[in-house]
Order: sequence, then structure tokens, then C-alpha cells
Amino acid sequence: MTALTLDRIALTDIGGQPRHLAAEIQRQMREHLGELPLPIPLGNIATALGIEEVIERSTEAFEGMLVTSPDKSRGTIVLRAGMVRGRRNFTCGHEIGHFVNPYHQPPTQGFVCDSAGMKAQRKSAEPWASRSPFERMEVEANEFAVSLLVPPLEFRRERGLLAGCDLRHIEPLAKRFGTSKEVMGRIYVDTASETIGILTSRHGTLQRFILPEKFPYLGLSKGRPLPSRSRSASFLGSQVVGAASELEAVPAEAWLDRSDKSIELFEQAAVQSDGWGMTLLLADEPSDDQREEDEEVERRWSEPRFAYGR
Repeated sequence: MTALTLDRIALTDIGGQPRHLAAEIQRQMREHLGELPLPIPLGNIATALGIEEVIERSTEAFEGMLVTSPDKSRGTIVLRAGMVRGRRNFTCGHEIGHFVNPYHQPPTQGFVCDSAGMKAQRKSAEPWASRSPFERMEVEANEFAVSLLVPPLEFRRERGLLAGCDLRHIEPLAKRFGTSKEVMGRIYVDTASETIGILTSRHGTLQRFILPEKFPYLGLSKGRPLPSRSRSASFLGSQVVGAASELEAVPAEAWLDRSDKSIELFEQAAVQSDGWGMTLLLADEPSDDQREEDEEVERRWSEPRFAYGR
């Protein structure tokens, strides 16, 4: 790839907005290179920003570390050795996010980011001001990493080539953008026109939930078994790695707690290695007008139509 140059002054002018910082780096890259190479070349970006080294170290003390000069004109990123590609890319992007954000002032020992920090997210129920400065910086670095690795324009283009919602889309998209399947799963859910959620399980036990706020209430938590009436409970334990079912209608009550009878639910399961599995749920809820029409039809049918005993 052609040597990359980036205007750090233009980045500084943006301030501390992580998604805008990532978008500005991508804009400059498109202007310089003509188009964005995929996966995003994090090493080239780091060098162009003034990060002198990206090295690995065998440690369990952190996932990533950023050590910088006092004015953040130079820096070194240290990554935990042995991470799979998607996790390594995310961690590297996270540390670059600390480096380019002018409001992220490094502690004396530098930024030392553990696995908890790499999972930090904004929470709608928790006021932003109530989070500690360190937590806010970790959330912003994560937002930057995702935005840098998965440019919206290129993602829409790649996603547009894939019809419908299908768990079999996740792996090729993750490879294309150099992310983990979990990160891509979150983007897949957040950008879907349908109301979908993705759950991961291991050996039949639920582990992670990727659900939009508008998804109907499941009433499930980590450590619970897959619902016995679900498609996933039978499919994941009986198929080979790589197998995926079709997206099929299932009774809403198989998954949903206090389910609305008007909700149609569809489920797909995919078998992963080492006992892991993924489940996609699609909830089709009627519009308010359709709901009112259905309720009116039900009311009319339930009203007494004849008087007996006269």
C-alpha cells in the first residue's frame, strides 16, 4: 500500500467525538488512496499518526497498552500476545482511539486496558456524567475502534450484497472487515431493517445477548439453558460445526416472556466450534393500525351474537 499520511491537526479540531474521529481518518484515506482498503490497515494508520511501534507481549495483565510522550506526539502500542485476529484488531483500534482523542490524557503508567474495558458500552439507563473519567474513555475508545474497523459506507455496500437476515452472513462480513464475529453481530443487529437479535450459547447454555432495546422481552439471562421448545436447543446439539438451519417460524412463547399473541417469531441456529452456537431471532410485530384492526376483529368475534333461552 502507498505510504499513508494523515493530518493530525484536522483530527484535533474535531475534538473528542470518537465516531467523527474515525470518519475523518477514513475521509483522509479515501482522499489519499482513492478508496479504503479492507480490512482497514491499522498498522499504517498507527504509523501515520506518530505511533512508532505496535508490539506484542505475553501477559495476562492487560489486553492492550498505550504509552505516549507527554504531548502525545509519539507513542507505542503493546498488545497481549496470542489474540485471534478480530480481537487483536479491535484492541489495536481501541489504543489508537486513545491516542487520537485529545481529551484522553494518559495516566502516568500510560493507558492499561483490560478485558472489562474492552467491553465497556454506553448504557441508556445510566447517565453519562455518572461514569468515571476512565470508564468514559474506555467506552469512547471502543466506539472509535468499531467505527474505524467498519466504515458505514463500505459496510452498507457489502451488506447490500446479502439478502435478508442470515447467521451465515456474519462470518464473511467479519473476515471482510477484520472483526470478531461478536463485533460484527452487534453491527448486524444495529443496522438491520428488521427487529432481530443474536444470542450465543455454549453446550446449550446461554452466554451473550445482542438485542436492540425494542426487542420483545425474553426473560432470560446468562447461564440459563436454551429454551427447551426452541429450534436451537435441538439443532445445536445434533449438527456438525458449520451447519446452519433456515430461518423458520417458531411459537413466540418458545422464547418470549409474557409474549404478545400478535408477535410472529422466527428463529435460526448455527453451529460453531468448541460447543459454541449462535441463534438469530426475528420478531415481526404488527403496526399499531394492524394491531387495532386485529383487536377489533377479535372483539367482534368474542361478542355474544345470539340470545338463547327466549
